Amino acid sequence: MPYRVPKSRLLPPRTAREVERQRLSELLHRGFAKSPLMVLAAGAGYGKSTLLSARPAVWLTLGEDCSDPVVLGWHLLEAYRPRWGQGLDGVSSALERRAWASAGEAMLEAPERGASPPAGAG
Repeated sequence: MPYRVPKSRLLPPRTAREVERQRLSELLHRGFAKSPLMVLAAGAGYGKSTLLSARPAVWLTLGEDCSDPVVLGWHLLEAYRPRWGQGLDGVSSALERRAWASAGEAMLEAPERGASPPAGAG
């Protein structure tokens, strides 16, 4: 039985008041131009989520349950399903068998199998 990922984990948080940080947005943009992965680290309330929620990207909020690699795999599968659709079927079947290493390999190979983002996806 597939793990049910709460939809709230796939949506950026909504804030009552957003502050535009132009300098940080530009820095973030330049950083992503050099690498497809970045890590932002700061204490609570520094604006990490607000800064990132404006970007066209896949959003995934992880909880303690994601320390299990299979649960993390289900979260990643649901986060990328709108972009890669049926190309992730191998990931799903591997996760159902709790074969998290095979699921990870299948997810990394999804773009090679033609599971590309729909036109206009960022």
